[in-house]
Amino acid sequence: MTIGEFSRRSQLSLKALRLYERLGLLRPVAVDQRNGYRRYHESQLYTARLIVMLRLLDMPLPEVGRVVSASQAEAAEIIDAHWALTERRFTAQRQLLATLRPGVAASEMPAPELPVHERDVAQQVVLTEQRHVYIGQLTWTREAAARLTVHAARCGGVAGGHFGRSTTGWGAGQPLPAAAAPEHPERSTGQRPNRSSRRPAGRSAMSPSRSLHPISRAAPVCFG
Repeated sequence: MTIGEFSRRSQLSLKALRLYERLGLLRPVAVDQRNGYRRYHESQLYTARLIVMLRLLDMPLPEVGRVVSASQAEAAEIIDAHWALTERRFTAQRQLLATLRPGVAASEMPAPELPVHERDVAQQVVLTEQRHVYIGQLTWTREAAARLTVHAARCGGVAGGHFGRSTTGWGAGQPLPAAAAPEHPERSTGQRPNRSSRRPAGRSAMSPSRSLHPISRAAPVCFG
Protein backbone atom coordinates (compact mmCIF):
# COMPACT_ATOMS: atom_id res chain seq x y z
CA MET A 1 0.00 0.00 0.00
CA THR A 2 1.12 3.60 -0.55
CA ILE A 3 2.49 5.72 2.25
CA GLY A 4 -0.68 7.83 2.20
CA GLU A 5 -2.98 4.84 2.72
CA PHE A 6 -0.64 3.39 5.34
CA SER A 7 -0.66 6.74 7.15
CA ARG A 8 -4.48 6.79 7.28
CA ARG A 9 -4.78 3.20 8.48
CA SER A 10 -1.98 3.40 11.03
CA GLN A 11 -2.91 6.86 12.37
CA LEU A 12 0.69 8.00 11.88
CA SER A 13 1.38 11.20 9.99
CA LEU A 14 3.61 11.26 6.93
CA LYS A 15 6.17 13.24 8.92
CA ALA A 16 6.15 10.60 11.67
CA LEU A 17 6.52 7.76 9.16
CA ARG A 18 9.57 9.42 7.57
CA LEU A 19 11.08 10.00 11.04
CA TYR A 20 10.52 6.38 12.06
CA GLU A 21 12.06 5.25 8.78
CA ARG A 22 15.22 7.28 9.50
CA LEU A 23 15.38 5.87 13.04
CA GLY A 24 14.90 2.31 11.80
CA LEU A 25 11.67 1.80 13.76
CA LEU A 26 9.40 1.28 10.76
CA ARG A 27 10.94 1.02 7.31
CA PRO A 28 8.87 0.64 4.10
CA VAL A 29 9.10 -2.71 2.35
CA ALA A 30 9.98 -1.01 -0.94
CA VAL A 31 11.18 2.39 -2.17
CA ASP A 32 10.93 3.30 -5.86
CA GLN A 33 14.41 4.48 -6.85
CA ARG A 34 13.01 6.65 -9.65
CA ASN A 35 10.48 8.74 -7.74
CA GLY A 36 11.13 7.86 -4.08
CA TYR A 37 7.59 6.52 -3.53
CA ARG A 38 7.42 4.30 -0.46
CA ARG A 39 5.23 1.26 -0.10
CA TYR A 40 4.27 -0.59 3.08
CA HIS A 41 2.82 -4.04 3.71
CA GLU A 42 -0.40 -4.57 5.61
CA SER A 43 1.45 -6.72 8.17
CA GLN A 44 3.37 -3.60 9.24
CA LEU A 45 0.19 -2.04 10.62
CA TYR A 46 0.71 -3.98 13.86
CA THR A 47 4.11 -2.37 14.42
CA ALA A 48 2.75 1.04 13.47
CA ARG A 49 -0.13 0.82 15.93
CA LEU A 50 2.22 -0.51 18.61
CA ILE A 51 4.38 2.58 18.15
CA VAL A 52 1.30 4.81 18.41
CA MET A 53 0.25 3.25 21.73
CA LEU A 54 3.77 3.36 23.18
CA ARG A 55 4.06 7.04 22.33
CA LEU A 56 0.71 7.65 24.04
CA LEU A 57 2.41 6.25 27.16
CA ASP A 58 5.10 8.95 26.73
CA MET A 59 7.71 6.30 26.06
CA PRO A 60 10.90 7.81 24.56
CA LEU A 61 11.75 6.77 21.01
CA PRO A 62 14.91 4.84 22.03
CA GLU A 63 12.78 2.65 24.33
CA VAL A 64 10.14 2.31 21.61
CA GLY A 65 12.86 0.96 19.33
CA ARG A 66 13.85 -1.58 21.99
CA VAL A 67 10.24 -2.78 22.30
CA VAL A 68 9.78 -3.06 18.54
CA SER A 69 12.95 -5.14 18.09
CA ALA A 70 12.61 -7.26 21.24
CA SER A 71 10.92 -10.60 21.76
CA GLN A 72 7.47 -10.66 23.31
CA ALA A 73 8.78 -11.43 26.80
CA GLU A 74 11.50 -8.77 26.62
CA ALA A 75 9.07 -6.21 25.21
CA ALA A 76 6.69 -6.82 28.12
CA GLU A 77 9.54 -6.27 30.61
CA ILE A 78 10.53 -2.99 28.96
CA ILE A 79 6.93 -1.75 29.03
CA ASP A 80 6.52 -2.78 32.69
CA ALA A 81 9.74 -0.98 33.67
CA HIS A 82 8.68 2.18 31.84
CA TRP A 83 5.26 2.19 33.47
CA ALA A 84 6.70 1.59 36.94
CA LEU A 85 8.92 4.65 36.48
CA THR A 86 5.93 6.64 35.22
CA GLU A 87 3.83 5.68 38.26
CA ARG A 88 6.64 6.73 40.64
CA ARG A 89 6.78 10.09 38.89
CA PHE A 90 2.99 10.48 39.13
CA THR A 91 3.10 9.65 42.85
CA ALA A 92 5.74 12.30 43.49
CA GLN A 93 3.81 14.83 41.41
CA ARG A 94 0.57 14.13 43.32
CA GLN A 95 2.40 14.70 46.60
CA LEU A 96 3.82 17.95 45.24
CA LEU A 97 0.36 19.03 44.10
CA ALA A 98 -1.08 18.32 47.55
CA THR A 99 1.53 20.67 49.00
CA LEU A 100 1.13 23.41 46.39
CA ARG A 101 -2.66 23.71 46.17
CA PRO A 102 -3.40 24.82 49.76
CA GLY A 103 -0.80 27.57 49.55
CA VAL A 104 -1.93 28.78 46.13
CA ALA A 105 -5.62 28.76 47.14
CA ALA A 106 -5.01 30.51 50.48
CA SER A 107 -6.36 34.05 50.76
CA GLU A 108 -3.46 35.13 52.94
CA MET A 109 0.24 35.23 52.27
CA PRO A 110 2.16 32.19 53.54
CA ALA A 111 3.85 32.43 56.91
CA PRO A 112 7.40 33.81 56.92
CA GLU A 113 10.38 31.51 57.19
CA LEU A 114 11.09 30.03 60.60
CA PRO A 115 13.70 31.96 62.62
CA VAL A 116 17.26 30.69 62.50
CA HIS A 117 19.47 30.82 65.60
CA GLU A 118 23.24 30.43 65.85
CA ARG A 119 25.49 29.03 68.52
CA ASP A 120 29.18 28.19 68.89
CA VAL A 121 30.01 24.49 68.88
CA ALA A 122 33.27 22.66 69.44
CA GLN A 123 34.88 20.46 66.81
CA GLN A 124 33.16 17.07 66.62
CA VAL A 125 33.00 13.93 64.50
CA VAL A 126 29.70 13.25 62.68
CA LEU A 127 28.73 9.84 61.26
CA THR A 128 26.39 9.99 58.25
CA GLU A 129 24.96 7.96 55.37
CA GLN A 130 24.16 9.64 52.06
CA ARG A 131 21.82 8.40 49.36
CA HIS A 132 19.67 9.71 46.47
CA VAL A 133 16.02 8.89 47.29
CA TYR A 134 12.44 9.73 46.38
CA ILE A 135 10.07 10.90 49.10
CA GLY A 136 8.55 7.41 49.39
CA GLN A 137 11.96 5.86 50.05
CA LEU A 138 12.76 7.85 53.19
CA THR A 139 12.02 4.76 55.31
CA TRP A 140 15.64 3.96 54.53
CA THR A 141 16.53 6.27 57.45
CA ARG A 142 15.32 3.65 59.96
CA GLU A 143 17.87 1.15 58.67
CA ALA A 144 20.54 3.85 58.52
CA ALA A 145 19.86 4.78 62.16
CA ALA A 146 20.53 1.21 63.28
CA ARG A 147 23.78 0.98 61.32
CA LEU A 148 25.01 4.37 62.52
CA THR A 149 24.22 3.51 66.14
CA VAL A 150 26.42 0.41 65.85
CA HIS A 151 29.28 2.45 64.41
CA ALA A 152 28.85 5.17 67.02
CA ALA A 153 29.16 2.54 69.77
CA ARG A 154 32.60 1.63 68.39
CA CYS A 155 33.54 5.30 68.51
CA GLY A 156 32.60 5.89 72.13
CA GLY A 157 28.80 6.02 71.98
CA VAL A 158 26.07 8.32 70.66
CA ALA A 159 26.44 11.89 71.86
CA GLY A 160 23.37 13.48 70.26
CA GLY A 161 20.13 12.98 68.37
CA HIS A 162 19.62 11.87 64.76
CA PHE A 163 19.26 14.39 61.95
CA GLY A 164 18.27 14.41 58.29
CA ARG A 165 19.40 16.91 55.70
CA SER A 166 18.99 17.39 51.95
CA THR A 167 21.13 19.54 49.69
CA THR A 168 17.96 20.56 47.84
CA GLY A 169 16.85 22.60 50.84
CA TRP A 170 14.08 20.55 52.47
CA GLY A 171 14.54 19.15 55.92
CA ALA A 172 16.82 20.48 58.63
CA GLY A 173 18.14 19.35 61.96
CA GLN A 174 21.11 19.00 64.26
CA PRO A 175 23.97 16.53 63.60
CA LEU A 176 24.50 13.31 65.54
CA PRO A 177 28.09 13.39 66.81
CA ALA A 178 29.96 10.38 68.16
CA ALA A 179 31.55 10.80 71.57
CA ALA A 180 35.05 9.89 70.39
CA ALA A 181 35.54 8.56 66.87
CA PRO A 182 38.76 7.38 65.20
CA GLU A 183 40.16 9.23 62.22
CA HIS A 184 38.96 6.52 59.80
CA PRO A 185 35.83 4.78 61.17
CA GLU A 186 34.74 1.50 59.62
CA ARG A 187 32.47 1.72 56.62
CA SER A 188 28.83 0.67 56.64
CA THR A 189 27.72 -2.63 55.12
CA GLY A 190 24.72 -0.95 53.43
CA GLN A 191 24.28 -0.11 49.75
CA ARG A 192 26.18 3.15 50.14
CA PRO A 193 29.14 3.53 52.53
CA ASN A 194 28.98 5.71 55.59
CA ARG A 195 30.96 8.89 55.32
CA SER A 196 32.64 10.36 58.37
CA SER A 197 33.22 14.09 58.29
CA ARG A 198 34.85 16.37 60.83
CA ARG A 199 32.91 19.53 61.56
CA PRO A 200 35.21 22.50 62.31
CA ALA A 201 34.71 24.62 65.34
CA GLY A 202 32.67 27.75 64.78
CA ARG A 203 29.08 28.77 64.35
CA SER A 204 26.43 26.22 63.49
CA ALA A 205 23.12 27.35 62.03
CA MET A 206 20.08 25.56 63.46
CA SER A 207 16.35 25.98 63.02
CA PRO A 208 13.32 24.29 64.59
CA SER A 209 12.21 21.00 63.01
CA ARG A 210 10.63 21.36 59.58
CA SER A 211 8.52 18.85 57.66
CA LEU A 212 9.95 17.21 54.55
CA HIS A 213 8.44 18.56 51.34
CA PRO A 214 7.53 16.17 48.47
CA ILE A 215 9.92 16.09 45.53
CA SER A 216 9.37 14.99 41.94
CA ARG A 217 12.87 13.56 41.46
CA ALA A 218 15.45 11.73 43.56
CA ALA A 219 17.23 14.13 45.90
CA PRO A 220 20.49 13.71 47.81
CA VAL A 221 19.75 13.06 51.50
CA CYS A 222 22.24 12.96 54.34
CA PHE A 223 21.16 11.13 57.50
CA GLY A 224 23.14 10.86 60.68
